[in-house]
Amino acid sequence: MWVSGSMTFHTPFYPKELVEKTTKINKIEEKKTQRQGSALFVERQSVMEGDRGGYMTESLTHAYLQNTRYNHNQNKTTTPSPSPSPTPETKIFLLQETVQYIDSILLFKYSALTYNAHRIHYDRDYATKVEGYPDLVVHGPLIASILLDFYQQHLCRSMEQDKWSGYTFSYRGKLPLFVGSDMHVSAWTEGGVEESTDHKQLNSVMMAAKNDDGQIIMEAQVTKRKEHR
Repeated sequence: MWVSGSMTFHTPFYPKELVEKTTKINKIEEKKTQRQGSALFVERQSVMEGDRGGYMTESLTHAYLQNTRYNHNQNKTTTPSPSPSPTPETKIFLLQETVQYIDSILLFKYSALTYNAHRIHYDRDYATKVEGYPDLVVHGPLIASILLDFYQQHLCRSMEQDKWSGYTFSYRGKLPLFVGSDMHVSAWTEGGVEESTDHKQLNSVMMAAKNDDGQIIMEAQVTKRKEHR
């Protein structure tokens, strides 16, 4: 299970650039999860270097579950996360949108694209009858990709950043998202605006994705880097 991660875009890659990736395991830790018992959390770190100067680092954490059966009843008792309420002094909303195109076809295509053969993403009978999910499970990295895309398409200029370099994108999954629910994305800043009404001096952006019940399924943050590398 994909849990969390962060990506730092130091310098951009170019078409036909030859990239070498080096990965190492940083930490292995056993923890108990709320819905699926004990799990091994494995943290990996990767460095990607291109022969034309492209450079990127990434950290990923995966959970290897002892019990794959999902406790859906416990999820029903989870209190919905309150919607963030901006205050004039500290919080400024930058984006609020609803993603309505997440369906079984998109999940199937994303599974094929990422070579992910886990049946919870494309086999509804298996997901519901064997693993106990209420419907197909949306990939964690797909949710993270949508959040990153919202930043790149709508908020890069607010941080005076190149779309492909000069910032760190970190994210953490909170709850699974299932087919049948839209994904509600919001982005805001808490401080970091230096006397600018157009937010051109914005240093960081917080983001959240929620399901139709108002529960946070993923949190993310984009942080501007002073030095690219």
